Amino acid sequence: MGYADGSLSTGERITYRTRQHPAALVLGARWTIIAVGIAAVLFLIGGNLGPDGLSGSLRQSIGWLTALLFFGGLVVFAWTGLRSVVREYVLTNRRVIQVEGVLNRSATDISLAMINDAVLSQSVLGRMFDYGDVTVLTASDSGITRMRTIRSPIVFKKAMFDAKHEHEVDRERAGRPTSPPIREGATSPAGLADLRDRGAISPEEYDAKKVQLLARL
Repeated sequence: MGYADGSLSTGERITYRTRQHPAALVLGARWTIIAVGIAAVLFLIGGNLGPDGLSGSLRQSIGWLTALLFFGGLVVFAWTGLRSVVREYVLTNRRVIQVEGVLNRSATDISLAMINDAVLSQSVLGRMFDYGDVTVLTASDSGITRMRTIRSPIVFKKAMFDAKHEHEVDRERAGRPTSPPIREGATSPAGLADLRDRGAISPEEYDAKKVQLLARL
C-alpha cells in the first residue's frame, strides 16, 4: 500500500496513478552528470601527464578535486534518483494528490471541485518519449500546482477531467452546488491577466471574460 492509499477518506477511491518519467532523473541531475564528466577528464589528464608533468602539490589538489566531483556527484545523483522514484501523482474520485519526500514524506492535494483548467507542456523530446509538465489551475488565483516530467501527461490530464466530470455529476445528483466551470474560476482582472500570461486563456477569451467580470462589479 502506498503513502497516498493510507490517506484516503471514506468512500474515496483511486482512479489513476502515475510517477515521474525516468527523464526527470537526467534533467534533475544534469549538473551532477557534468561534474562526474569533469572528474573523469581530470583523472585522464592527471594520468597522461606522468609523474614529471605536475608538481606534487598540484597533483594532490587535482586528485582531491577529482575524488570530490566524482563521489559527490554519485551521491547527489543517487539522492536525486531516489526523490524522483518516490514522487507519485494519484488521482481519486475527489482530488489530485502529490506525494513526495524520501525521509520526510508529504502529501499535497487539490480538490477536483476547485480545478478550473490544466496546461500541458511538452518539449520535442517529451513528445518523443511521452513525458511533460501539467500545470493545474484552481479557483483561487494562487492555486496553481505544477507536476513536472510526469509519464503520459496527456493520459493524466484526460483522466483528471473525466474524474472532475464524474465528481460534478455526483454533486448534482446529491443536490449540492457544483464547482466553477472550466476556465471561469478567476474572480478578478488580475487573476484573468495571470491566466492569460500563463497561456491558459487566449487574449480574446481574456477580453470577453474581463467585460463579463466588470459588468458584475
